[in-house]
Amino acid sequence: MDDTLCAVSLTLANSLMLVNYVSGDTLARLPVGVSPQGLASLENELWVANTGLDYGTFLYGPGTVSVLDDQTDATIATIPVGTNPQVIARAGDGLVHVLCTGNYFDRFGVVYVVDATSHSVVDSIPLGGSPGDLCFGVDGMAYVAGGGWVDMPELD
Repeated sequence: MDDTLCAVSLTLANSLMLVNYVSGDTLARLPVGVSPQGLASLENELWVANTGLDYGTFLYGPGTVSVLDDQTDATIATIPVGTNPQVIARAGDGLVHVLCTGNYFDRFGVVYVVDATSHSVVDSIPLGGSPGDLCFGVDGMAYVAGGGWVDMPELD
């Protein structure tokens, strides 16, 4: 993405807006999945976490990640993931991790690991609870902001 552009998720409009933050001009409004929230610019792609939340019923549909080419704004992949994807982070090994919070009731937190080249899920890591954020430290470790854990899963 151009360093004068920013992408803004328009959760209630199922789209995102590209804005030149220097001039204040809106450059494009792009349709994505249902109730987008988290965004990540990875190389020449914009990744969008679509929560699937229906604000009319407050129920979650399928969570997806939309991948857009940042030169053409075209959607090049839609990746099915778990309930309520919120955060997208790239690990040092190049794999993309999508944190799904769950529905805060009976579906719990899972991280989906996605190959950035094939845009396919290669692994999933059940976390439990309703985790709220994910980042990778310079030490290569993933750090997750927890929430709602009753029973912690055993991690290797």
